[in-house]
Amino acid sequence: MSAQPGNVTLRCRLEKLSDDWERLITALHDGESNVHAALMLLLSPQQALNELISWLQSVEMTIREESGKAPDSSADVRCEQEKYRVCISRCSITI
Repeated sequence: MSAQPGNVTLRCRLEKLSDDWERLITALHDGESNVHAALMLLLSPQQALNELISWLQSVEMTIREESGKAPDSSADVRCEQEKYRVCISRCSITI
């Protein structure tokens, strides 16, 4: 059974959209890293500590909200993977 032309075109467009989305996410993370570095240069040690505490509280709240939730679909799994990538990226920015 061969794929219909419309399905092939749609699949190609979805793959391109996915690639564009990945590039956008990467650029966003790079931008966040640059902004964070500039912010750390401008903040006093106390302000930097306050920023870190605020970030930790945000992460803890997210963990509490997400604990015990099992993904129901492959879309949920992809969403969780993206959250994980963002969290890892933010951790590498903070460190």
